[in-house]
Amino acid sequence: MRLGLLCLGAGVVGSLFWVRELSALGWAAVAAGLTAAIAGTVQGLITSGIGKGQKLILGDAAPIAVRTDFTHQELTLRRQGGTGGQVQCGYVHMSAEGLVPHAVVLRRLRVVVDGRRPALDLAPGPQQAPLPCRKFLADLDTDEPRLVPQGSPDFPYVVTPTEPEIFQVMAYTGSQCVDWHLELEVVSQGETYTVIVDDDGKPFRVSQQPPQQLA
Repeated sequence: MRLGLLCLGAGVVGSLFWVRELSALGWAAVAAGLTAAIAGTVQGLITSGIGKGQKLILGDAAPIAVRTDFTHQELTLRRQGGTGGQVQCGYVHMSAEGLVPHAVVLRRLRVVVDGRRPALDLAPGPQQAPLPCRKFLADLDTDEPRLVPQGSPDFPYVVTPTEPEIFQVMAYTGSQCVDWHLELEVVSQGETYTVIVDDDGKPFRVSQQPPQQLA
């Protein structure tokens, strides 16, 4: 469209050479108008190009990097009042660090259940090395599991490229097999992003051992 406007302006200039009655003052006004129009068109093209470049560079990617390591092991769960027992627990070690020069707020982390089924016979995963981290516990047998801080402050947190955060989410079941993932909600300069945290594109899976069958 802008190219068409430029061509139209050139045509107008060409036709004016055939108008003998046009005064010197008139020529000056026409020249000024065309100069302004061309300058506006060029500026519009530059602005459009910059805008597209920013969109191409920034895109819709989240402003943080999240790395995870997952395993599942038996956990001795001790509740208030002294009750407890053996449950199967999925352990997610998750690190989050900023990718942008300003601070990014980790506003919320939630557990999302993808499916439930009867208990499966899953071999235990490898042990994870203990690391200093923020710990949270979640009961996958509840209708809407929620993360409960274990000696750590609850969300929100703030991360930067030089100040990451490391979390351990311990999600357990005592009766079934549960597929689940995490959703991390972050805020950067007024924009909200949701980062899906899972097992390399698949849900995390944790299962209580099925009852032993009598021979």
